[in-house]
Amino acid sequence: MIGRVLRQPNARKYTNQELNVSYVLTCSNDFDTTAKSVIAGLNRAGFSKDDYRQNDFRELYEPREDKGILEYANDENNSNENSEFLSADVSIDNITKNIELENKVSKILENAKTMSNEYNKEIKENSSNLDYFGDLEVKASKIKFEVEKIPQFVKLLPSGSILFEEVNRKVLEKEDLQKDFKLADKDIQINFDLAEGSIFEVYLSKDDNLPKYKKVSQMQREYFKQYLKTTNDETRIRQSINLIFGKLRNDNALNENDLKNYIECIVNNLSDERKAKLLDEIDAYALKIRNKIKELKSEYREKVFYDLLNKGNIKIENTFSFEPTIQASKLNSLRDKSLYEEEIDNLNSLENKVLTEIVSLDNIKWWHRNKDMKPGFCINAFINHYLDFIICTENDNIIMLETKEDDITNDDSKTKFKLGSKWADKAVDKYFYFMVFENSKIEGSLLVDEFIDTMKEL
Repeated sequence: MIGRVLRQPNARKYTNQELNVSYVLTCSNDFDTTAKSVIAGLNRAGFSKDDYRQNDFRELYEPREDKGILEYANDENNSNENSEFLSADVSIDNITKNIELENKVSKILENAKTMSNEYNKEIKENSSNLDYFGDLEVKASKIKFEVEKIPQFVKLLPSGSILFEEVNRKVLEKEDLQKDFKLADKDIQINFDLAEGSIFEVYLSKDDNLPKYKKVSQMQREYFKQYLKTTNDETRIRQSINLIFGKLRNDNALNENDLKNYIECIVNNLSDERKAKLLDEIDAYALKIRNKIKELKSEYREKVFYDLLNKGNIKIENTFSFEPTIQASKLNSLRDKSLYEEEIDNLNSLENKVLTEIVSLDNIKWWHRNKDMKPGFCINAFINHYLDFIICTENDNIIMLETKEDDITNDDSKTKFKLGSKWADKAVDKYFYFMVFENSKIEGSLLVDEFIDTMKEL
C-alpha cells in the first residue's frame, strides 16, 4: 500500500477510502526480491520509507493437504480439483474459486484501509509540517550562465513533405526511424524458458505449519509433460493467439495483420507442451513476445539511423537550449560551479565520487546534473541517450559524461558508447563524450582517474 498518492496538483480526497490509496499487487516466485524492486522504484520516484506499507498476503490462502502432485493426479476424489488446477476450462470449481477470490480481495482491501488509517494517523502525529493531501512540493532553480545551443541530430525532410520550403528538417525522434518496420521477415526465435518457469509444489510444513515450496521431481515434471500433450487443441491455440494479439495491438508502429501473423508464427513454432500451457500463462508469453518485438525495433532503428547518417540524410545542428529554470522535489547547492543555483540531488556513490573530483579542478567553468527525461538533454537517435552530467571548461569545451557501475559493462553500455562517440565526431571540435567506470571498463571508455587527467587538459 502506497501513501502520498494524492500529493499532486489539484488532487482531491475521495469519500471512498480505498480510492485514496495506491496498490502494488505482485505474484512472483521470489516475493521478497519483487517487493524490494518495487520499493526501489518508489524511492526513485520520490517516496521515502515512510510512504509505503508492505504486507505478504500469502497467509490469506489456505494451503492444500501435504500431497505430491502425482498423488493429486491419481486421487479420484480430487480429479475435479486437479483438472481445474491444470486447465483453463470453465467449471463449478472455477466459479467457486472466483467467489473465494472475491472474499480474499475484500480482506486485502480491509487490511489496506486499516493500514491507510494508521499511516494518516502517523503522518499527523509525526509530521505536522507535511500536508498529506496537498500539492507535492517542487522547488525551482534558476540558470546562472548563458549557454550556446547544444548539437542534436536532425533529419532532412524530402521536398514536398512540408508546407514551407524553408523548413526542411526536424529534430530527430526515434519513431522517425521505424516507419517502415515490418515483422514479416523478422526472427521468431524466443527463449520462453523464463516465461514458463520451473514447476513448484506448494505444501504445508509439518514443522511450523506454514506454507513452503519446492521444485517438483523429474518424475513429476514428466507427468506434467505427458498430461499437457493430451490437452492440446486448436481452439485453445487460436484463443491464445487472439489474447496475445489483444495485449500487443496498441503499438502504433505495427501493422495489425503483420503483428498477428508474427504471433501465429511464434505460437505455431512452440512445442506441444508449451502450446498446451500457453493459455494458462498468457501474460508471461505476451511479455516475452513484446520484449522480442521491442528488441527487433531497436535493432531496426539502429541500422536505419547509421544508414541515413552515412548517406547524409541525418545531420547534426545546434538545437537544444537549457531551460531558464529547472524544477525538482530535491535540490541542493552544496557544490560550487553549478550551472543552476541548485542542482538535482540524486547521485549514486560513483556519480558523487566523479563530481567531487570534477568540481575540484581549476579549469571547470560549470557543471550540470542532467535530467534523465525531457526537458533534459539527450543524444537523440535510435535511442534517447540521457547523459548523467554536462560539463563546461574555461575554454568553453562541452563534455558529455556518462558514468557506469562496474557491473554494467554490457551491450547496452557499448551501444550508448558507440552512439555518444559518433555524436562527438559529428559535432564541432569543442564537444566531447566520455563514459567512465570505476574499476572495470569497456573498450574506449575510461576509469575515473584517467577521466580526471583528461579533463585537466580540456
